[in-house]
Amino acid sequence: MFGTYPREREHIEEPVDDPDDALCRVWDLLGSDHTEWDEIAPELNKCIDAVVAAGFVEEWGHSSTGSLWRISVAGHDRLATLGRE
Repeated sequence: MFGTYPREREHIEEPVDDPDDALCRVWDLLGSDHTEWDEIAPELNKCIDAVVAAGFVEEWGHSSTGSLWRISVAGHDRLATLGRE
């Protein structure tokens, strides 16, 4: 999975702290049948801080309206280790 995705900068309720769990959730949401970003963004935003801190996601362009992010090479390597290819 590649490309950039917007990230809201609002207060995140119930963030996911475990980086492996967060990465798997991100991967599953991006591969889900949901086609509208607004449907998956709230769940994705719960995971971003953990995966950024672990180096699994690169984030840039911080502003009051959000930022952009993508899964890093390290994130893809970790997904493969976790059986999510």
